[in-house]
Amino acid sequence: MEKIACRQIKIEFSSSFSPHQHGFLNRRSCPSSLVRSSALYKKLLHTTKSLDVIYFDFKKAFDQVPHALLIRKRAVPGTFLLLQSLFGIL
Repeated sequence: MEKIACRQIKIEFSSSFSPHQHGFLNRRSCPSSLVRSSALYKKLLHTTKSLDVIYFDFKKAFDQVPHALLIRKRAVPGTFLLLQSLFGIL
């Protein structure tokens, strides 16, 4: 059931994903993000005097927010009802 839900979420939100999105998408992961970022940093360091990078770790950020609220805020019409029926949310 998880694969079905994941597939449906990808279909529903595919137009919302940035072309720079890594993670959650096929053939794009955290390591691919690191490779892309490293290449960009290397290029910038050769063309500018300095480079500042700030990393944020959101690993636990969404554990603090009720998942039903996240789904409602981001929902495409009909998606919330689908997820509610699949997972019994609320």
